[in-house]
Amino acid sequence: MSQFLRVLLFIVIVCCIFSLALGKDLTWDFYNYHLYAPHAALNYELHSDFMGSGWVRYLNPYASVPFYLMATAGWPDTIISMLLAAVHSLNIVLVWWICREHLFGHSAASRDWVALATYLACVTTVFLGMIGSTFTDPLTSTFILGALAALLQGAASTTPRRYIVISGLLAGIAVGLKLTNIVGCLALAVAILAFAQSWGTRLKVMLIFGFSSGAGFMIANGWWAWQLYAEFGNPVFPLMNTFFQSADFPQEALRSERFLPLKISDWLLLPLRMLEHRSWVYYEVTAPDWRFAFLLVLLVAFLAKKALGRHALHEPPKATGQPTTFVFFAFLGASYFFWQATSGNARYALPIILLVGPACVWLAIRVLPTPSIAKSTLLVLATVQTFVVTEAGNPRWSATDWSGKWIDYVVPQALKQEGFGYLSLGTNSLGTLAPFVHKDARFINLTGLHVTDPHGPGGKRVREFLARHEGRLRMLGVLSKDQVKRWAQTPEPIMRTFNAQLAPWGLSMTDSGCEFISEVSGPADPTNLPTGAMLSCSVLQSSAYYTQQEADRLQFDNAFNFAEKHCPHLFRPKGVYSVMQSTMWTRRYFDTDILLFSSKGRVAYSRYDYGPWDIDIGSLAELADGRGTPSCSSR
Repeated sequence: MSQFLRVLLFIVIVCCIFSLALGKDLTWDFYNYHLYAPHAALNYELHSDFMGSGWVRYLNPYASVPFYLMATAGWPDTIISMLLAAVHSLNIVLVWWICREHLFGHSAASRDWVALATYLACVTTVFLGMIGSTFTDPLTSTFILGALAALLQGAASTTPRRYIVISGLLAGIAVGLKLTNIVGCLALAVAILAFAQSWGTRLKVMLIFGFSSGAGFMIANGWWAWQLYAEFGNPVFPLMNTFFQSADFPQEALRSERFLPLKISDWLLLPLRMLEHRSWVYYEVTAPDWRFAFLLVLLVAFLAKKALGRHALHEPPKATGQPTTFVFFAFLGASYFFWQATSGNARYALPIILLVGPACVWLAIRVLPTPSIAKSTLLVLATVQTFVVTEAGNPRWSATDWSGKWIDYVVPQALKQEGFGYLSLGTNSLGTLAPFVHKDARFINLTGLHVTDPHGPGGKRVREFLARHEGRLRMLGVLSKDQVKRWAQTPEPIMRTFNAQLAPWGLSMTDSGCEFISEVSGPADPTNLPTGAMLSCSVLQSSAYYTQQEADRLQFDNAFNFAEKHCPHLFRPKGVYSVMQSTMWTRRYFDTDILLFSSKGRVAYSRYDYGPWDIDIGSLAELADGRGTPSCSSR
């Protein structure tokens, strides 16, 4: 067996075992769209549902199709996770190959460096937490790393054109499957410029890369983009709607800003902030990382030695040659820039997160005085990094025990026998239910990631949905264990909460014919469930709640609009439709992850995931009258 096959087999087995040890990851995203999006793509026509899992329903779903087919076929969850982990492990295999072929060479003396670099690549919470999960980031990142490997091979070749074509195709496929991979694609374009000899050659290779990446994009996303264009007039609906101006979505740019740097210092100091042992630094969960800070120190030292004309005191291991390492670091540097400029979210920069390890090893060899000192220092770094990753706890977002199937529900027969129109209420669409009810059932998420204005963009689509399912409409919400018990005693308070969200459409729920839906992993009786259950009740036309709400709406809308005007950096995209939830009027802003709300005569905002929480910005009466100055300096 060749060395490559031995390494491949070893890495695949380790990743599979690691995935099983971590448990199953049932994330918020999974319940919202990881299962729903591929189900809808394979079973629904685009016009038959609308915002079934919010606007993410319209992102390319095909990368999730293999998981969907396995999960709905009833495969054991452990087998599914191991198969996903095997695919995800290709990231590490590609990193190992890049290290051996282009950074450190094949010699016996280089093997320790390659092994260290590969280990430092994968010992990160970001990658480890996604192994064997339903996130598509570790799947699509393999295409970016494969594109980089092809480009490095081209840089070392006397005939690089075919490698550039391969690189472009792989990069285009990555972007087509998940648009956030544009970070890696742009970085590859910059790296191509790094090894071209003249501007004429640069233009030629850029055209080759551009055409081949466009072809890859069309292979992965062309059919899906055409369907979106035919239905909504926007091939990337609802993104870039300021340009395409689809009538079914506000003409606002959608951009998650939760991790975006605000100042130049944020860009430069991120490696130091990544040392912090807390969540929401650059990733949603706690993911301390010492490698970036170490890389920053080494890079400064390396540049200083170069500026002073000093060289390493020992001969570094021979790799393919200088052009490949130059291309490698050009890609890494450009990736960091585009990552910070577009999102700052670690999930969207997995190639960078992995390649930092090999970069540390390459620089340490050239900065530190002797190979033994370099190796000892890197072993200390590996030990520290292993400790902080381990000490942070299970890297899964929502670790769950293995239960036999990935997800399964106890669904009442009434919901299996008729195709209802489900109106899901809450920030999560609960789209995982879709494969388990009648095949003609359709979904709309009324109050999730995007709240549709009945009189604004998308309102016509919702009304058409309501008309198609007249007499067959049901609400869908989730109740906690305590709420399930209270429902059995007095359902009216819980009904008021859901009816407040149905009211803008002239609808209200009834307490007759209600059905509970529970996960199979728990007892069939929803009153005994440890985490509650879904509730589905019939929905009828009713103007009672609508009339009451509209009498109050003007004051709250005026106050919220005034806050948006004075605090544009906080409340984006502007003009979000106001929703009454429980006893509070609210606006939820996707770009900035902020909830603006009014309670007890005051207006406040909160970042409901990572703070600040409940920041008072003024009196409701004053803001509604256009008086006062909202306190909105905090960001």
